[in-house]
Amino acid sequence: GLMMGLGEVGLLWLAVPTLCNKWFNQKSGTIIGACMAFTGIGGAIWLQVFNALIASGMDVWTIYMIWGIAALVTSLPFTLLCIRSTPEEAGCLPYGKPQTASGKPAGIDASKAMKSVAFYAVFLLAGIIVAQQFPKYTKSLDDGTGTFIAVGVTMATVMMASQAICKLALGVCADKNSKLSFFAACACGILGVLLVWFGTGSAMILYAGSAVYGFFFASCVVLVPILVRQLFGQRGFSASACTTDSD
Repeated sequence: GLMMGLGEVGLLWLAVPTLCNKWFNQKSGTIIGACMAFTGIGGAIWLQVFNALIASGMDVWTIYMIWGIAALVTSLPFTLLCIRSTPEEAGCLPYGKPQTASGKPAGIDASKAMKSVAFYAVFLLAGIIVAQQFPKYTKSLDDGTGTFIAVGVTMATVMMASQAICKLALGVCADKNSKLSFFAACACGILGVLLVWFGTGSAMILYAGSAVYGFFFASCVVLVPILVRQLFGQRGFSASACTTDSD
């Protein structure tokens, strides 16, 4: 768990937003949303593959070993050979006009940002965006037939697919109006929880609730880094974004 946590922070929370912000002076929110959308697409697809392999009788630890080897083979060579930290390393310039006349990153130092009230407000936001526990929740409702457990697995898949779409939409919206995007995401989180809580009499309402909640969950990896950049600028982005990491 510790190793997975360290890897997730570096790859998901820090590397992707930092690379996007270095390569794009404009439309970085849209690019972050597009990149992060594939975590939802991958989650929806591989969750079903995982369940199919479990149903076939394959040992869970064997599946995890296959997952790890597949991730290593497909990701590490591409990262080492193709990814460049800055556009200058590839002989390019960042997309869009620079934020300052000098072309240097605008903003304040991370140490100063971390002493502000705004920083802790973003920190609190990141802390309340929690991962869904739909399978566990529906398991507590199960009447012995296994119906609710199956519904819970489908809800998780629906949420993964929903957040893939919502991450892209949220990134596009946040580039234009981050404040409106923030309120919309929070409203979807509340509505999604209410639908799941009170909609136990209908599987369709549970699926709808999980889909709506996907918009709120998408803000975890899309809206938080966008808010950090818009509030504090690019200069200390990496340190500020990493500190507000939460799961």
